[in-house]
Amino acid sequence: MNKYKLLINAKDFDEIRVAMVNEDGVLEQVDFETIGKQHNALGNIYKASITAIEPSLQATFVDYGGSRHGFLPFNEIHPRYFLNNDRRLPVEKRVQLGQELLVQVAREEIGQKGAYMTTFLSLAGRYLVMMPFSKRIGISRKIEDNEERASLRKVVDKVTVPHGMGYIIRTAGLGKSEDQIQRDINVLVSTWREMEARSKEVPSGSLLYREDNVVNRTIRDYFTEEVTEILIDEQSAYEEIRAYFMRLMPKYAHIVKLYRGKAPIFSKYQIEDQVEKIFSRKIKLPSGGSIVIEQTEALVVIDVNSGKTAEGNLELTALKTNMEAAEELARQLRLRDLGGLIVIDFIDMRERRNSQDVENRLRDCLKEDKARITMTSVSRFGLLEMSRQRIKTSKEIKHYEDCPVCRGLGRVKTLETQGLDLLRRMKQLVSGSYVRGLNVSLSEDLGLYLLNHRRKEVLELEQKFSCDIQLQLKVGQHVTPRFEVIKGSSEDKEAMPKPAPLSLASMAASMSEKDLNEKRDYREEKIEAVRAMTFDELRAAEIPVPSALSPFDQFNFTMRVLMMKRFGLYEGMTEVFKDAICEKVMGSGPFGKGEEEEEDPSSLAVTEENVDDGPMDDADYADEDEDETESSIEVVETILEEDESSLSDFRDEIEESEAFEPDMEV
Repeated sequence: MNKYKLLINAKDFDEIRVAMVNEDGVLEQVDFETIGKQHNALGNIYKASITAIEPSLQATFVDYGGSRHGFLPFNEIHPRYFLNNDRRLPVEKRVQLGQELLVQVAREEIGQKGAYMTTFLSLAGRYLVMMPFSKRIGISRKIEDNEERASLRKVVDKVTVPHGMGYIIRTAGLGKSEDQIQRDINVLVSTWREMEARSKEVPSGSLLYREDNVVNRTIRDYFTEEVTEILIDEQSAYEEIRAYFMRLMPKYAHIVKLYRGKAPIFSKYQIEDQVEKIFSRKIKLPSGGSIVIEQTEALVVIDVNSGKTAEGNLELTALKTNMEAAEELARQLRLRDLGGLIVIDFIDMRERRNSQDVENRLRDCLKEDKARITMTSVSRFGLLEMSRQRIKTSKEIKHYEDCPVCRGLGRVKTLETQGLDLLRRMKQLVSGSYVRGLNVSLSEDLGLYLLNHRRKEVLELEQKFSCDIQLQLKVGQHVTPRFEVIKGSSEDKEAMPKPAPLSLASMAASMSEKDLNEKRDYREEKIEAVRAMTFDELRAAEIPVPSALSPFDQFNFTMRVLMMKRFGLYEGMTEVFKDAICEKVMGSGPFGKGEEEEEDPSSLAVTEENVDDGPMDDADYADEDEDETESSIEVVETILEEDESSLSDFRDEIEESEAFEPDMEV
């Protein structure tokens, strides 16, 4: 017999978590509940009113006080609410708008779908489920043994229940005495009487009955004699649970204990990582295979992959992986609360008996599931279809929301595609009548892409439509572009808002004046520093050179010094020839440029650094210097070709120097 522990984490923040683990520490059941959340409505009973009757849907919509109207199918309306007993009339003729009735949440809201409601009410107890509007008395189908069913039938015949009420004995009622069953019935009947009386006093949309919290619900639904210990990490919750056991199951009250450890209770028993895996798309199997779970609106798809599983042949590999997958996916269905249509793609197996073994293993593992499950056989394509009762909203839907960037797709467009889409959208907006400006909020990456690669197109839009386009970057955020259109005539330039920090117009003006002047001044200082050096100083220069030069230029300078030392270019030369060689080498590098060409502001690259931190520095001009370095290397190679030494030896010498940095191109 398996042994289990119930771990209850009620100490942290506003969330209560309950986990059941087996003797090997494997998580078998887990549930969360955020205190005060409105969506914990499953099982609640409300007084509602009919707001719409839709014969085409064979359903009505009811206002029960929720965020959306509840969906109440015709076949979930109890005959006691029919205004006319003529069975020949359709249901839509037997109810009316505004009619009040008691409804219970059978399925919580999912996405845009409202809650699924029923008027066939039920109240769950420890050993049975009471049905106030039903005369049926039965035993759970989960109890399959004929002798056990016969024994329970004898107990059922001895207990009393009010006229017009019915109940179903749960699996937890197996082996219980007549007194225990009767006590459970009395508690539920009392609860119903109070609810019925209150329903006559409160208005429509009122809550009449709230389902037990996650702790009581878990103990009620999952506690069996196989549970050997219940640990709670919070004093008041411990006292409440112990009182619950003393009232209903005093025999087991001794297993309820207060956890006093310093480490969080879920961490102590290695539960946190297992809980996190519930939200993982991919689950690894012991032998190296894996299962991938994809949840869609229509169905749940589970794919089984062999991965690194290795057996004697492919058939055995497939069988072993499928067997492990059957056990794991049965567990994952419970842990994730997956419901509805489920399709499992097992690894193809040639032998029919192997497929049957996998089916049998899956059926055995699903017996522990509280939900109703219907399952087909494995098809010749390796697919198995099953339907699982959706008892509550899946944990993924409850705890996750669609990504605001990809909007649930799981992928985003490339920067180039986003940029082109954005340009088209901007053109559409600024081409409208009386548009004098456009503020665009967008991500940092997309904004820098536009400024670096599509600046010309944006400037053309500004000029063509006589408007200001201002880009406002959300640094560190991935956001969907948002637009603010500023209306007005072309004469309203004085009323234009101040340019945003990354206005294209202000950026271009700033770079064409202040930044370009600072860049030229800084370059001239470097040029003069190098030209002022004598030939002796040049030959005797040590590595690294003085810090007056940037690291990038230090490398270029060092490369030339090494070249001149290596080949002794100055030995035996006249002063005039030395000047010519020096001018040839220095004049082609980033600090030997003679006259500066006028640069087009629209061609300057923009990076996060020069946007936010003021004037541009050396690192900001890395792209420009890279082009100039290519011409410098061409000069070096030309000189080296005239010498008998190899170019590779020279490159090796440079790379061994202290000034060489791996990310610099030689």
